[in-house]
Amino acid sequence: LSSLIGRSILNYVEWFNGTICSDPASPFSDFTLSLRDILAWASFVQACATRDNGYPSAAALYHGACLTHLDGLGLGTAMSAIDTAVVRQEAQRFLQSQNVSITETLIQKPFGNLSLSFSNGQFGIQPFTVPIGPLGLKTSQTQFNFHAPTTSTNLARILRGMQLAKPILLEGSPGVGKTTLVAALAAASGHNLVRINLSEQTDMTDLLGSDMPTPKEAEGPNAASFRWIDGVLLSAIKSGDWVLLDELNLASQSVLEGLNSILDHRANIFIPEIGVTIECPASFRVFAAQNPLGQGGGRKGLPKSFLNRFTKVYVESLTVDDQRLIVGTQFPSIPKDYVAKMVAFNDMVHKEVVESNLYGHFGSPWEFNLRDIFRWCQLLVQSKKEAQSYVSDLYVQRMRIEEDQEMLRSSFKQVFAEDIPARPQPSCSVSDCSVMIGDVKLAQLTTREARTNPTTAAHLSSHLGEVEKLRALARCVQQRWPCLLVGAGGCRKDDIVVSLAQSVNAEVVIIDLTPSSDVSELLGSFEQASDVAHTQGEAESLVDISTSHLTNHEGKCSASAPFAKELFNLIRDITKETDSTPISCVETALEL
Repeated sequence: LSSLIGRSILNYVEWFNGTICSDPASPFSDFTLSLRDILAWASFVQACATRDNGYPSAAALYHGACLTHLDGLGLGTAMSAIDTAVVRQEAQRFLQSQNVSITETLIQKPFGNLSLSFSNGQFGIQPFTVPIGPLGLKTSQTQFNFHAPTTSTNLARILRGMQLAKPILLEGSPGVGKTTLVAALAAASGHNLVRINLSEQTDMTDLLGSDMPTPKEAEGPNAASFRWIDGVLLSAIKSGDWVLLDELNLASQSVLEGLNSILDHRANIFIPEIGVTIECPASFRVFAAQNPLGQGGGRKGLPKSFLNRFTKVYVESLTVDDQRLIVGTQFPSIPKDYVAKMVAFNDMVHKEVVESNLYGHFGSPWEFNLRDIFRWCQLLVQSKKEAQSYVSDLYVQRMRIEEDQEMLRSSFKQVFAEDIPARPQPSCSVSDCSVMIGDVKLAQLTTREARTNPTTAAHLSSHLGEVEKLRALARCVQQRWPCLLVGAGGCRKDDIVVSLAQSVNAEVVIIDLTPSSDVSELLGSFEQASDVAHTQGEAESLVDISTSHLTNHEGKCSASAPFAKELFNLIRDITKETDSTPISCVETALEL
């Protein structure tokens, strides 16, 4: 590392800590650069200097500043984008004063032409590449569009961060493509990605493993013992996979503390239950993703000491041009002028509702992104209808009050130069094989036994004033979309779901959730089983089978009475030997 570059790094750190962070009232007072940041910056510049193509030192200096500091400025906090942008510009001007080779062109276009590179066993955007993994190069097999300008820039930032052996933290608005971008990068470069969704209920045993009961084959099917079973994170470490920790700022403090040794210079994990330390192989990489603090409930600011272990990357939101390119590539059958209007309408609604807060105050916060456009396009491709046919389902139904819905209709008219077509009250019809609610058709399920009280069209139509909502719910079921019904207490939300389910012979399982609900209540867990209950269950099954074979169609005993009596007495004796109460069906059989 040349003395000039080293002096520039130290001068910048002294300026930033002394000028930007020195005022206790400044929102940046907690953003002082530490020795860990200085070493990471120097290591990045050193890595660039040892490349075969001799990367320019000024570019390495600037990229190192972005990598360790500028890109992640304000991440993990509720700081406004305007404040961080002002400080970022000041920092860029100071770097230019330290090295005249840091030009405006380098600041505006730090990655050049953003073209993908595949050569010498490396994948990436020059000069930042990663080794191709054991699964091989698969860029042609992924449907992800790497050529959208913002997507390419976000990818280049991740690749730049991967030049250091530090975990990568991605932060960006919901739907911006954080998880998809990492998954596409892993797939294209031939690495297996293990995605782990974190929450307040996640425990370290979920990640590392625990002692689990396992059957002893040699001692019979009912014999069991406990042995260590690796968790999903530990399995990924041993395999050298890439790991994505999604929703990092929802994890508990105990999980954050447990991950420390994996994320810092130690690069290992100690398992106290088995007394073994597992080293992280060189191919193992950790990515983390989170939404900003103000977007989504239950999120908390992570400790600075924990955030300092990451290379922070801000994932920029897709522009209108990016969205047009991506949607046009994914849905080539939709005319380009349609795509342009759909993207423009979605962008207008986002700006009016999310950014300007012109309407939509009831039910906020909102998010309108590429996911909504993709759903819109999926419906158009399936039905071949006009674009305005599904605006009500995807946008209007989400607004809580009529005034907001009318504002949204007005925005649609501005873009498409026509009104959202008024639809008549949806009609309902039920047949032996399908249910029709408006223009949505659902097939009857044939796996369940026929009900004694089947739902009729009249019953569905009895939800006066709610048939439109019933049709929207049916649309979600048809497309296999998760659906969130929102309303005041007692407004028959459950009834709408139950009525729709009954109409197609589907069973509804109602689960009442509370803040104290645990995931094990939904998915299951290991519990101590009772041999008594098991024996009684087996006895009941044996009685049913025996009764069906020993009686004729009139319910009379078709076998000899002594044999039947001896059989049922034997079953009763078995239940007594296990200290269980004789079951009523045995007594009934004996009376027979």
